[in-house]
Amino acid sequence: MSRTYTYSGGRTQTQKASKFYAVANSPEGAVGIYTSWGECKNLVKDENDNWHKSAKMKSFTSRDEAEKWMDQNAGPNWRMGTSDGGSATASHGGPIRPDRQQYRQGPYDKAGGGGGSAAAAGSTTGLRHGSAGPNAIEVYSDGACENNGKPNAMAGWGVWFGQGDDKNCCGRMYGKQTNQRAELFAAVKALELCRDSRGLPVRLFTDSQYTIKCVSEWIQRWRSNGWKNANKDPVSNQDLVKTLDALIRERNGFGMSMLEMVHVKGHSGNEGNDKADELAVIGTQLPEPTLEDPIIAEMTAMF
Repeated sequence: MSRTYTYSGGRTQTQKASKFYAVANSPEGAVGIYTSWGECKNLVKDENDNWHKSAKMKSFTSRDEAEKWMDQNAGPNWRMGTSDGGSATASHGGPIRPDRQQYRQGPYDKAGGGGGSAAAAGSTTGLRHGSAGPNAIEVYSDGACENNGKPNAMAGWGVWFGQGDDKNCCGRMYGKQTNQRAELFAAVKALELCRDSRGLPVRLFTDSQYTIKCVSEWIQRWRSNGWKNANKDPVSNQDLVKTLDALIRERNGFGMSMLEMVHVKGHSGNEGNDKADELAVIGTQLPEPTLEDPIIAEMTAMF
């Protein structure tokens, strides 16, 4: 079981993306533009830090250059979730521009940010999954990993509901220590903490495009392929993806539009994201759990 710490204070920080990682092909089908190496490393490298044979990626210092390269190497339709340039079926690149019609636009794109006092103006990207409607519970989740991709990696998760909220908490990641697993598990814990108010809608903010796309774009293909990727290998992190999907389905079982996932820019001055990040960093320094978290077994058995 994860050791969980409650937390209500800390610092904030602002940092602009300095690189854009364009992924034109990967075994998981995760095609798109990412703003952090930790977000895409596990999509193009295996557990031994070797490049997947089908992976195709390049980093750039500007988004325009990255988009031009994607047009040439992933095909002109990569923004719409299709690709002409690889064996894997592509998905939508991100962060997504607000004018993409397949993503619902709402008040979180307007000046003032994402729906509550904790959100900073301009911190959301337009990438969303679902619709929670008004008066939703708002929660931020984040993952962190020190020495990501190395044998001595230490991953942690953080969940932040608001200043002084007794549900604010963090913990160390169980099992394999990676940034992507920590991001997924943070979202899992956020929804688990909302289970005592299942009749209310939830709006979950995360800076992980990977987390949102796992349950909004890629999961149907993975299911139909028997949870195998394009290389016929098991899909990475499927224990967490299945658990997150089960929690979403559980909540949506109480009514339509009960959960909305919103992508926010990391380290953009968004108070909620910064606080969740601080918690996740604290989590990396906590003792590593020796057992799988109980929520994983419960939810995977349910669906």
